[in-house]
Amino acid sequence: MLKPQKCPKCGAGDDQIQNVQEMCDFLDVDKESQTKKEWMCQSCTEFFDTDGAELTAWYKDQDYSKFSLFKISDVVYADWGDNISPNALHYLEALANLDSMDDNFGSDTAEYVIVYFLLNAKNWKGETARGVKKALNRMLKDYTRQNKQN
Repeated sequence: MLKPQKCPKCGAGDDQIQNVQEMCDFLDVDKESQTKKEWMCQSCTEFFDTDGAELTAWYKDQDYSKFSLFKISDVVYADWGDNISPNALHYLEALANLDSMDDNFGSDTAEYVIVYFLLNAKNWKGETARGVKKALNRMLKDYTRQNKQN
């Protein structure tokens, strides 16, 4: 989902912009009785849609190496969208159930899931794909190095 870079009313940055539906879900508020707008600025309490707002993906320009594995899967789902390779999808679903390299999904280790995701994600291209793949490869390398030292 693309997120506005700033509030169209007050100019507050994207750290002050919240998705109304997610806020309603979190607060357990009936969305139907609330505004029909998609975004809310926490600085000026303006509700607005993406019409005319500068948009950016919430994950753009992030350091993916600091993300948990399930958060990385959120980035992949958001960026790759409806074109996710069926071969990679199984491993992406497993990745969504992992927090760190020490976790398992069923009998599969996080290391196994990441390796096979990367092998099957070769047709996922772009800046985000390169950043995520680089971060996952770094996690694998660091994890392997750490285990060899122990």
